[in-house]
Amino acid sequence: MRAGGVTLAPWYGGEPSALRFERDETEVIRGQLFERLLDGRIAFLAGVEQWIVHERGDVRELRRTNAAALWQRGPSGDVERRIGLKSHLVIGGETAFGLEDVGFVRDLAYEMAGYVPDIVPGERAEVLALRAAGGDYHLAATVCFDNAFEDVYVETAQREPVDAHVVLSNEAWYKRSFELDQMVAFSKVAAIETGRAVVRCTIRASPA
Repeated sequence: MRAGGVTLAPWYGGEPSALRFERDETEVIRGQLFERLLDGRIAFLAGVEQWIVHERGDVRELRRTNAAALWQRGPSGDVERRIGLKSHLVIGGETAFGLEDVGFVRDLAYEMAGYVPDIVPGERAEVLALRAAGGDYHLAATVCFDNAFEDVYVETAQREPVDAHVVLSNEAWYKRSFELDQMVAFSKVAAIETGRAVVRCTIRASPA
């Protein structure tokens, strides 16, 4: 599928979830959440699947990313959104390291999992500015598997002002495994290395 010079892989189906996300963001987050529920001083931070136009040579593709998104009202009163992309992808679950270009690999992945691991990583961790009464509070945003790597914490804190690190993850699904213990330990190391607090927010889809 091709629209406006941008290629969309056939396994994404008829309507890209990018379009559904834009509709949900407008109707739910900007409409219901900020107009009806949240005080103007309250921000909303969540993990999202963000779509971008990814360029590979002369090919422009609509591709998925895994990201942290921060919504808050700007000085004009409009709801603004800032995005920080996940840097380190889960092997096999989020990336096939280019093997998604091979037809039978794509077909096998889709048959087994119902999707193709073709997420595009961010080049670095981003710092999201959270407005507060005393000035901006700088949150270095990381997502899930980022938590196991040093660069997203140390390099980011060395590059620009960081008041705290935030980790958004689904690892509470695995609270009975050693993975959660590992990630908490990695978070403690990041806090020691950078001298910054690490705030972790994890979810699970169903009761365990």
